[in-house]
Amino acid sequence: MNHPVSIPDRFCRKVSATLQAHAMVRAGDRILMAVSGGPDSMALARVLQRLAPELEVRIGLAHLHHGLRGPDADRDQTFVQAFAAVHGLPCFCGTRDVQALAGEKKTSLEDAGRQARYDFFSGPPPLTDLPASPPVTPETTTRNRCSWP
Repeated sequence: MNHPVSIPDRFCRKVSATLQAHAMVRAGDRILMAVSGGPDSMALARVLQRLAPELEVRIGLAHLHHGLRGPDADRDQTFVQAFAAVHGLPCFCGTRDVQALAGEKKTSLEDAGRQARYDFFSGPPPLTDLPASPPVTPETTTRNRCSWP
C-alpha cells in the first residue's frame, strides 16, 4: 500500500472500452467487486477505482474470509480493508466456516466454499453506503453475479 502501482493508460482505456462496448456498466451504477486480496483481483479493483470517475460509477469491495488458511487469510482480509480505506472505497467483509459447512453438507471444501460465496453475495445487500444503482462484478465467474434493489 505504501508503493503506488502505476497502471498503464492503454490498459485502462482497453478495460473502459470493453465495459462500455458490452454495456456492462452505465453512469450511476454501483459495482460491488468480489476480491480475494490476491494480485489479480486487487489489480482489477485498482483499475475500476481509477476508471470510476470517467465511467460515472461507484465501486465497493466485498471479501469473504473462508476460515481455511489461518493467518494468511487474515492478512488477505486486512489487506483488502486497508486498500479500501486508502482508496476511499466501501468495503464489506464476511466470514464463513467453510470446513464446518462442508461437514454439515457432506460435500467438498470447493463446493462448500462456492456455496458460501453464493450465500454471501446473494444475501441482503450491504450497499446502503454505496450511492447509486446496480451491477455486481465478481472476481472470477459470472455465475456469482447478483443484484440488489
